[in-house]
Amino acid sequence: MYVVRASARALDLGPYGITVNCLCPGPFLTDMPGKLLNDEEKKYFADRTALKRWAAPRELAGPALMLASEAGAYITGQGMVVDGGAAINIL
Repeated sequence: MYVVRASARALDLGPYGITVNCLCPGPFLTDMPGKLLNDEEKKYFADRTALKRWAAPRELAGPALMLASEAGAYITGQGMVVDGGAAINIL
Protein backbone atom coordinates (compact mmCIF):
# COMPACT_ATOMS: atom_id res chain seq x y z
CA MET A 1 0.00 0.00 0.00
CA TYR A 2 2.76 2.46 0.89
CA VAL A 3 4.64 1.57 -2.29
CA VAL A 4 1.53 2.39 -4.32
CA ARG A 5 1.34 5.75 -2.57
CA ALA A 6 5.04 6.36 -3.21
CA SER A 7 4.50 5.61 -6.89
CA ALA A 8 1.57 8.00 -7.12
CA ARG A 9 3.45 10.74 -5.28
CA ALA A 10 6.51 10.14 -7.47
CA LEU A 11 4.38 10.90 -10.54
CA ASP A 12 2.96 14.03 -8.88
CA LEU A 13 6.28 15.38 -7.61
CA GLY A 14 8.74 14.16 -10.23
CA PRO A 15 8.27 17.22 -12.46
CA TYR A 16 9.54 19.30 -9.52
CA GLY A 17 12.70 17.21 -9.12
CA ILE A 18 11.40 15.49 -5.99
CA THR A 19 11.86 11.74 -5.59
CA VAL A 20 9.52 9.65 -3.46
CA ASN A 21 10.42 6.16 -2.27
CA CYS A 22 9.45 3.75 0.48
CA LEU A 23 11.71 1.73 2.74
CA CYS A 24 10.14 -1.64 3.59
CA PRO A 25 12.01 -3.04 6.60
CA GLY A 26 11.84 -6.66 7.62
CA PRO A 27 12.73 -8.08 11.02
CA PHE A 28 14.58 -5.36 12.91
CA LEU A 29 15.33 -6.03 16.55
CA THR A 30 13.90 -2.89 18.08
CA ASP A 31 12.38 -2.49 21.53
CA MET A 32 8.96 -3.81 20.51
CA PRO A 33 9.91 -7.27 19.23
CA GLY A 34 12.71 -7.38 21.77
CA LYS A 35 10.19 -7.14 24.59
CA LEU A 36 7.21 -8.94 23.04
CA LEU A 37 8.90 -12.06 21.66
CA ASN A 38 10.58 -14.79 23.64
CA ASP A 39 13.94 -16.24 22.58
CA GLU A 40 12.33 -19.09 20.63
CA GLU A 41 10.12 -16.68 18.67
CA LYS A 42 13.08 -14.40 17.94
CA LYS A 43 15.04 -17.37 16.61
CA TYR A 44 12.07 -18.42 14.45
CA PHE A 45 11.96 -15.02 12.73
CA ALA A 46 15.76 -14.83 12.39
CA ASP A 47 15.83 -18.27 10.77
CA ARG A 48 13.36 -17.05 8.13
CA THR A 49 15.89 -14.55 6.75
CA ALA A 50 18.62 -15.48 4.28
CA LEU A 51 21.15 -13.99 6.71
CA LYS A 52 19.74 -15.97 9.66
CA ARG A 53 19.65 -12.97 11.96
CA TRP A 54 17.69 -9.90 12.94
CA ALA A 55 18.78 -6.51 11.65
CA ALA A 56 20.05 -3.81 13.95
CA PRO A 57 18.17 -0.50 13.54
CA ARG A 58 21.38 1.17 12.30
CA GLU A 59 21.28 -1.09 9.23
CA LEU A 60 18.36 0.90 7.83
CA ALA A 61 20.53 4.03 7.73
CA GLY A 62 22.53 2.95 4.66
CA PRO A 63 19.55 2.49 2.35
CA ALA A 64 17.95 5.69 3.66
CA LEU A 65 21.14 7.68 3.07
CA MET A 66 21.53 6.22 -0.40
CA LEU A 67 18.00 7.26 -1.37
CA ALA A 68 18.53 10.72 0.12
CA SER A 69 21.88 11.24 -1.60
CA GLU A 70 22.98 11.91 -5.16
CA ALA A 71 23.42 8.14 -5.53
CA GLY A 72 19.64 7.78 -5.39
CA ALA A 73 18.82 10.82 -7.52
CA TYR A 74 17.27 8.76 -10.33
CA ILE A 75 15.36 6.35 -8.08
CA THR A 76 11.71 7.26 -7.55
CA GLY A 77 8.41 5.52 -6.98
CA GLN A 78 10.10 2.45 -5.55
CA GLY A 79 9.77 0.30 -2.47
CA MET A 80 13.19 -0.81 -1.22
CA VAL A 81 12.91 -4.02 0.77
CA VAL A 82 15.48 -4.18 3.57
CA ASP A 83 14.72 -7.52 5.16
CA GLY A 84 17.87 -9.65 5.13
CA GLY A 85 16.29 -11.88 2.52
CA ALA A 86 13.12 -12.72 4.48
CA ALA A 87 10.82 -12.09 1.52
CA ILE A 88 12.68 -14.55 -0.71
CA ASN A 89 12.39 -17.26 1.94
CA ILE A 90 8.59 -17.23 2.18
CA LEU A 91 8.02 -20.25 -0.03
